Amino acid sequence: MNHDQMTSDARRSHLMLLGGQSHGELAMAADVMGMVAGYLTAESLPDLCRAQAGRAGGQPCRGYVVSDSWEGMADQLARRRDRWTTVSGQLRPIVMVFPGYEVPHRQMLANLSQIDSGMGRFVEACDRAARHVGLTGLLDDDDNEPNRHVRSLAAQICFADAWIRAGLRPDAMVGHSLGEYAAAVMARVMSLPDAFRLVQARAIALREMSSRYRMLSVDAEQTVVDEILARDDLEACPAAYNAPGLTTVSAPVSKCAELSALVAERGGSVTPIAVSGAGHRPEFAPRLGEFVRIAAATPLHQPVCRVVSTVCPDRDPGQLADPRHWLRQACQPVRFADALARCPARGYVSAGFTPGIISVVQRNPADASLGGRVLVPSIQSGRSYRRQFLRAVGQAFEHGVEVDINCLEE
Repeated sequence: MNHDQMTSDARRSHLMLLGGQSHGELAMAADVMGMVAGYLTAESLPDLCRAQAGRAGGQPCRGYVVSDSWEGMADQLARRRDRWTTVSGQLRPIVMVFPGYEVPHRQMLANLSQIDSGMGRFVEACDRAARHVGLTGLLDDDDNEPNRHVRSLAAQICFADAWIRAGLRPDAMVGHSLGEYAAAVMARVMSLPDAFRLVQARAIALREMSSRYRMLSVDAEQTVVDEILARDDLEACPAAYNAPGLTTVSAPVSKCAELSALVAERGGSVTPIAVSGAGHRPEFAPRLGEFVRIAAATPLHQPVCRVVSTVCPDRDPGQLADPRHWLRQACQPVRFADALARCPARGYVSAGFTPGIISVVQRNPADASLGGRVLVPSIQSGRSYRRQFLRAVGQAFEHGVEVDINCLEE
């Protein structure tokens, strides 16, 4: 039986992973933990062991618990005593997905150090990399929009690094809009400082147009969206094809109300998105002169792992090493749904502050030949980053991902 892997930090969060050949075997481990914590007496253990031995047959199964104390772990194990996840082998393939622009403030990035000391060092390395190329420090109080874009990119790379250190080996990476830069850094297409420089130039150009356009999430049949966008008077265009029936649209501020009304008339709904509405529009290209200059001077390399681009998902991944790709990436629609279709998987792990990108993955059809999907967000809310990340690692392990939590340092 493989179990008793544990890591902790000064904030007293612990993760225990358990794996056995049957539900009865793990239930017996739960009873042993109950004895250690004082919930059961040593005299009752032989009878419990004999009872569970009778249930030893079955398929391999796994489980995990996260708590601030041994007593808390024993209590959770007792609650889960007969509820473990049956696994039939390693969970493969796995895709790591990177969200688009999130809006992390300085303290959110600093709080990533809660996860482990390795994450703390990586956050500091990102801060140094930003300063090295002449940007504002990521942990400074400066909260202008370009700095928020760079901070969002840094957070995604920090999460991805933590997953890799925990033993995750994704079969492919897909980045939504800004997230494609994070995938490119992880695949060694570009260096961290160069990615920061490009994202800042992109964000500055976006800021110049942000007052003119808004991004809207349109939940409606694609035929309805296409019909509405075909109207020249709306000056709206698709910014991202996220999933069947879920499209991000860029529209002039003055036209948003009219567009929303047209969608509602056809049975759909519209939700404003708190990001600049100028990206992924053809009109964005003339503003990107400085960005194009930086991209042309940036050393770009062939990816060392599979990255499926959301610009042209059916093209060779080597396109990421072409500076022209990054201009297209800024001005053309994000084809996230097409990219996911190019790399069907059983497991999806997100590298970001919110579970939003996982919700978008869930809206896309699963490959029936692979069976059910496991969707794992790194963080689900703004509290206790370490505990949430440990739960994410535990969830991945429970469903068949091989992880090594000893690499998550104190």
